[in-house]
Amino acid sequence: MSDDILTTTVPLTRRLTHDGKVYNSLTIREATVADQLDAITPGMGQAEGEIALVAHLASVPVAVITKVRLVDYRKVQTVVANFPYPPEEASTTTS
Repeated sequence: MSDDILTTTVPLTRRLTHDGKVYNSLTIREATVADQLDAITPGMGQAEGEIALVAHLASVPVAVITKVRLVDYRKVQTVVANFPYPPEEASTTTS
């Protein structure tokens, strides 16, 4: 089993700012079952759980994800569901 962590960077169509930090892209790592267990708490709706998971995978606050424009969020959803996507943009980093 490899300890390599795959990541994909999703550029945002327009930058966003949260707590004084500017985001031009989101770098999302490949999810594990443990990530899903860590990010999603009982009582969350499906959308809330997905947003929490995406924030966890991107290592950003949930509030950042809620500010992402829908056109960009659709790209993020595609990446998470079909990781890595698109394959040529994926990079590998070692933990």
